[in-house]
Amino acid sequence: MNQTDTDKLAGILGSGDLAAQIATPVLSLAVNGAIPITRDAFILLTKAGVAAMTVAAPGAANIGRVLSIYGATADQNTITFTGGTLRSGAAGVTTVTGAAAIGSGITVKAVTATTWQLVANTLAVIT
Repeated sequence: MNQTDTDKLAGILGSGDLAAQIATPVLSLAVNGAIPITRDAFILLTKAGVAAMTVAAPGAANIGRVLSIYGATADQNTITFTGGTLRSGAAGVTTVTGAAAIGSGITVKAVTATTWQLVANTLAVIT
């Protein structure tokens, strides 16, 4: 399905959760670095070996943004939230380490300009 088809389908479905899920792109990241935060995305970490990724603070323009970040390889990928911007129910959280299993990862939502809220966790350790 190309972007035009996705836009048409989203127009037919409206702006509900299903439309948002269908319109959310899947991004494959195969190198260490920053995870893009400028749009909702389902991100697959496809790097051979452990990926070392960072997520910046959301900023005011990205409040409400949802990122799902999961490993597509059986490696213990790490995601560092700069400045301790991840709210997971524990104090001082900055790092997510995936299990050495395909499908390990998290989903976060930007709830303020400086905070990501943990929404879902599949086999990841948060420290």
